[in-house]
Amino acid sequence: MRPLHSIRLAALVFSVVGAVVAQDSQWRQSPPLGIAVGDLVFRKGEGTWTPYFIGVSTREKRFSHVGIVDSAKDGKVVILHADADDSTGIGCVRKENWSGFFAEALEGAVYRYDGSAQTAVRFAEEGRTKLGTPFDRAFDMSTPDKLYCTEYVRGALNAAAGKELVGCTIVSGKPFVAIDDIYHHDFTKIWDSETSAGNVAARSGLPENGSR
Repeated sequence: MRPLHSIRLAALVFSVVGAVVAQDSQWRQSPPLGIAVGDLVFRKGEGTWTPYFIGVSTREKRFSHVGIVDSAKDGKVVILHADADDSTGIGCVRKENWSGFFAEALEGAVYRYDGSAQTAVRFAEEGRTKLGTPFDRAFDMSTPDKLYCTEYVRGALNAAAGKELVGCTIVSGKPFVAIDDIYHHDFTKIWDSETSAGNVAARSGLPENGSR
């Protein structure tokens, strides 16, 4: 039989470790306060295409997926993004709440447009116009009737801004929108799961809810 003090020590260690794990994973369940419509949400996942999307980035090889905040009110954040089933490649542009988007994420971050709040709101408005568009499993930018995740976000941002905010990277001789093409300029990181959980910079003048 184990001594009582050993049992208590083991229970204490388990309690401390459990608390650390719970605290570390809390961001996946609940968004930090202050996230606003038009913010860009990034994650690093464990999917089949994660190594590819991370690998083609040339500035920061960290994230593998991105979406646009469509609404943020009363602690509930809804994200627009284009994704697909890893095994079939079948998917589309759709809405998902924060916890669903980050359910299996290893890391996450939120970036905010440095320009006008009105333009940021238009990011979401443009994003909504593509809801239901099939996922482009060929990653071919010449087929606008199909979209992959970064291509979708790039299109919404550029259309909303009326200029090319986001460019692309040449991969194997063809244009491809890398994850870090999205945020390498004109955007500022406002939250990071690794360094600033719970702290979000405020943006004055932006409506709390993107729904109109």
